[in-house]
Amino acid sequence: MFTGIITDVGVLRLREQRGDTRFVIDTAYDVAR
Repeated sequence: MFTGIITDVGVLRLREQRGDTRFVIDTAYDVAR
């Protein structure tokens, strides 16, 4: 269940399927904060 606030729309750059699925998403949001 998602309960957060959407602050940006990203672009899917990578999807890897190795048992679990890994997604890499580009965004303008500063994720280092």
